[in-house]
Amino acid sequence: MRRLILLALAALPAFASAITSAAISGLDTAVVTGTATVFYTDPSGDPFISASANAIGLTLGPVRDGFIAITAQGGANSGGASHGTVGSYTFGCTDFGCSPANDFNGTKTWLPFTLGVPFQISVSAGASSIGWGSGDILFSFSVAESVTPIPGYGAYPGEAVTIYDPPAVPEPPTTLLCAGGLALLAARRRIREGRNP
Repeated sequence: MRRLILLALAALPAFASAITSAAISGLDTAVVTGTATVFYTDPSGDPFISASANAIGLTLGPVRDGFIAITAQGGANSGGASHGTVGSYTFGCTDFGCSPANDFNGTKTWLPFTLGVPFQISVSAGASSIGWGSGDILFSFSVAESVTPIPGYGAYPGEAVTIYDPPAVPEPPTTLLCAGGLALLAARRRIREGRNP
């Protein structure tokens, strides 16, 4: 039986010429994670492989200043690449290492971020079969309220904020809305009956 399992594992690359996966998780919590991975197990398959995932994030409340902290790691080889985007911040990794954009520096640094508006979250990776290409990235981020305890001094990150998937934003229960409507109708009826003795 053990030999059969080893033979099955040895034959696995013949059935799968590439591994591709991408996901965004953690919505409806205070920390969201994005991950994408592609690599060849056998370069005789598709000449180019890719994986990507996209989501929209939203924080409750009015439009206001806040902060975001992003951490990321990843890499690539033989022409592979990987990218992540959170709002206006974009970052990526290639054969030559990770290169930030829009002031993202690859470490946990609090950066300006607008709360109360929807924002794009995306992650992707791609690779060419030439040289058994690969690409991977893993990032996570959190957002926080902006706090200015002393007027005239700079703001700093305060309490962490939950990042929602817009359809999952809490709404008033339907039963509560129906009960309110029935109460208004009953009050209107009582007023009419009081006018017509």
